[in-house]
Amino acid sequence: MVSLKKIVIVFLILACYTFSGCLGGVKPTNDNPFDDKKHDNKQESSTQNTDVLLENVSSGVTVDYSDFDNDNSVDLSADGLVKISLDNANTQIEGDLSRSVEFLSQDNQYIIKITSGGVYVLSGKLTNGQIYVDAGENQVRLIFNGVDVSCCGSAPIYLNNGKKVVITLAEGSVNSLSDTNDYSMASSEKDEATSEVVYEPNGVLFSKKSLTINGAGTLEIDGNFNNGLSCKDELKIVDATLRVEAVNNGIKGNDFVVLHNADVTVNSEGDGIKSSKENNALKGFVCIDGGNVKVVSGEDGIQAVTTVAIYNGSVSVDSYLKGIKSDYAMLLAGGTVNVTSSNDDTLHSNDFLDIVGGEIKLSAKDDGIHADKTITVKAGDISVTKSYEGIEATVINVEGGNISVVASDDGFNAANGMGGMGGPGGFPGGPGGMWPRSSVTYGASESSETTLSCEINISGGYVYVNAAGDGLDSNGNINISGGMTIVNGPTNNGNGALDSGDGGYEILVSGGTLIAAGSAGMAECPSSSSTQNILSINMNASENDLAIVDSNGKTIVIFEAIKQYQSVIISSPLLAQGQTYSLYSGDASSSGESSRGTLVEEFTISSIITTIGSGSGQGGMGGPGGGFPGGSGGRPGRW
Repeated sequence: MVSLKKIVIVFLILACYTFSGCLGGVKPTNDNPFDDKKHDNKQESSTQNTDVLLENVSSGVTVDYSDFDNDNSVDLSADGLVKISLDNANTQIEGDLSRSVEFLSQDNQYIIKITSGGVYVLSGKLTNGQIYVDAGENQVRLIFNGVDVSCCGSAPIYLNNGKKVVITLAEGSVNSLSDTNDYSMASSEKDEATSEVVYEPNGVLFSKKSLTINGAGTLEIDGNFNNGLSCKDELKIVDATLRVEAVNNGIKGNDFVVLHNADVTVNSEGDGIKSSKENNALKGFVCIDGGNVKVVSGEDGIQAVTTVAIYNGSVSVDSYLKGIKSDYAMLLAGGTVNVTSSNDDTLHSNDFLDIVGGEIKLSAKDDGIHADKTITVKAGDISVTKSYEGIEATVINVEGGNISVVASDDGFNAANGMGGMGGPGGFPGGPGGMWPRSSVTYGASESSETTLSCEINISGGYVYVNAAGDGLDSNGNINISGGMTIVNGPTNNGNGALDSGDGGYEILVSGGTLIAAGSAGMAECPSSSSTQNILSINMNASENDLAIVDSNGKTIVIFEAIKQYQSVIISSPLLAQGQTYSLYSGDASSSGESSRGTLVEEFTISSIITTIGSGSGQGGMGGPGGGFPGGSGGRPGRW
């Protein structure tokens, strides 16, 4: 038996990822600066760099796969097997350990009771029955080889064992489990903390201890009372195929839920896949490593009390509430992740969220990617096709990867729960409103508290923002030191392409390429404390593309406009002190003589900030955007 690898759930990524390249192409003459369109310098898919990014990590929780988890072999002629052929009253039990199986028949209900450890092969059908396992501290393995069990009044599979159970789905077999909406046979008790009535069993397939499902067969679960698959301990699904429908949670594990190379489809009215163990940092997580996972849910799609980690495979979530939610941390490291949330965030972490690889496509009613504390992107291809705010956290770090965001409000928003409703911007050239902003404090005790100041830090990667509100909005500083950042900001004068916080906060540019276009009423220019040259262009309203050409006729920057703008900020390492450049306006999507751009102005870089153009000018800084959700009371600071 070959043991599967250990899966490491990562809370802190220490490896470094760098970005190189510049915006713009090179042309020998300036006849038509828009001919050369080598300005789309997105990184190639950075999934190949994931292993490098994961080499140096501080590991939190590991998942070990035992030989018992991995053993999906089925030898029906092996010694010691117990064969159970289900057929209602005509059920047959064969094998040396047949004495460890009781067959109970009462009131047209049939119960198979397994009381000793061993391997049991089940096939056939029970129209109103239950497989009940109570073998104490003995290991039990059930092989499903074409099982169809339905039960009125309880769970079709009730694993009341004191030790782990493994269910193996025989290759090619299709196995079905279903219940009704009445669990008259279930025991109930009140939860002391919540006073809620807790039923046991509370799912079609119910296990009180650790459960592993493996094998090359298929298991179909139809839950009409509560959960589909419910485990009160550790739950692993390895290589198997599951189809789950449930009126509450689809798949629920307490200590954790791990899907390894599994093919899982969940359609639930509650949460899709859920881990619920509280007060234990090493448990309460959901981990997906390979396979195909598809969730359609009436509440959250995938939810974990501690961490959600996706390492590989294909994950698709369509949820009414949050798509993927973690109470502590989230790590996306590979595979493809497609999430749609019709009424909430698509990716949501109450603390930290790291992306180090994968192809991620998100469509949200609210935030595309949200963390209460820190979001860090090191690699991966991320597309937020619809959102209210694209990426929101107290601190947003972009160190690599390709990010594309469409937002009806802010593209990036570095804010926290202290933020109020955005204040009115000043008159052109005047100050914005003064509103609460700055930092968020957290920690287990006063002595261990850590304070996070609101920041957007872009040191690498490719960032493309299309926002109707502020493009990059921070209640603190915005720091750009590398990568490529393109912002298509607002057309209304109540927002700006760039917006840093009041009270001494600023936008600092020390490297990389920045192009930020938007309206003029609230436009904000990076600080003169920046160390890389900045061009501030003020124009009358225009939708033309722009190009900057150096004195040798080489095009160093091209900006393709997608909507009207009046203010454009450009910073590039290719803008050198003492050098003369030409600004052209035209159409970068056309070719030929008719697309030859119009010279707007020639200018010389003589200081960190060079201002050109004769448009309506630059506006004052606006008030901050809204803060994080303030608990069950809703999201403060939003109109």
